[in-house]
Amino acid sequence: MRVFPQQQISSANQSTIQHVASLDTSNPSAQPQRGKREPCRFDWVESPSNKWIHLALWWWIQPILSLGNRRSLIDDDFSDISMNDKCSVLLIKADYDISKWPGTWNVIRQTFMKDFFETMATILVYTATRIAQPLLIRELIVYISNASNLPTYIGYVSAVGLESTSRNSDSQYIKLCNLSTFNED
Repeated sequence: MRVFPQQQISSANQSTIQHVASLDTSNPSAQPQRGKREPCRFDWVESPSNKWIHLALWWWIQPILSLGNRRSLIDDDFSDISMNDKCSVLLIKADYDISKWPGTWNVIRQTFMKDFFETMATILVYTATRIAQPLLIRELIVYISNASNLPTYIGYVSAVGLESTSRNSDSQYIKLCNLSTFNED
């Protein structure tokens, strides 16, 4: 996460205040007079300080919502894209020539099918190890209690199987956590 220095935060806040003050509220068709976009408000809210209330209550987006309530929004009304934006990765994946558009479902399928199958395979292996662990523990308990006259190798195979499912379960859990955070760094 990119952290804004305090000077940039105050200048972003000042430009937002100046922009809102430059709007003529009595005339809904008044256009803002500025040459460049203001920085992303969401980056300002994510900076490390006591701005969590702004994030929780969506106050960071309030100026654009109130402006949109007064008049039709134009391109200059919106903030710049966040420096932390990761949507460009998906845009590059789904970049098609509009004249050769294959259809929405085909684009979704081509864009996310590999990720879908990778996630499903990971979940399937994780679920299989979660089911196998109690069964292997039961087999070890039966072997240790010597309730049945099982050969010695059954105990060793059960112990090695339990250890490998434990390692596999841990690695699959870590992989699932990494998939859920969607890190693209």
